Amino acid sequence: MNTIKKFTLATSIVFASAAAIADPSNGHYVSQSNSTTISTKVTQNKQASFLLGLDKLHLLESSTAKDLKKELNVFGYQVVASSLHLKDGGYVTVKERMNSQGDSEYVSTVNVTYRYQEKARNNH
Repeated sequence: MNTIKKFTLATSIVFASAAAIADPSNGHYVSQSNSTTISTKVTQNKQASFLLGLDKLHLLESSTAKDLKKELNVFGYQVVASSLHLKDGGYVTVKERMNSQGDSEYVSTVNVTYRYQEKARNNH
């Protein structure tokens, strides 16, 4: 009986050691935060540009974490994709510009801040 206990203990130690080596971060995660801007297509008036930007902001706010990862270009094998979410306070700005023909154009920019969890790096 004593031999079985020793064998079980030794096996447990081997598996625990293997898990620690396979995952050097030991399951530790860090919170990351970043901001980005997304431009929309050109419109011929300011109101249409604001509405286009607002639609894009609402689309981002209702997106799944997986869709946000693609839309915001958050990549890396250490990123926990399911943790990705927007922080409150996204907004839309509109820039007026003139094209080479002398016509006014408007482009909206959607500004968002997002957070996600990332596996901690082993800095040994």
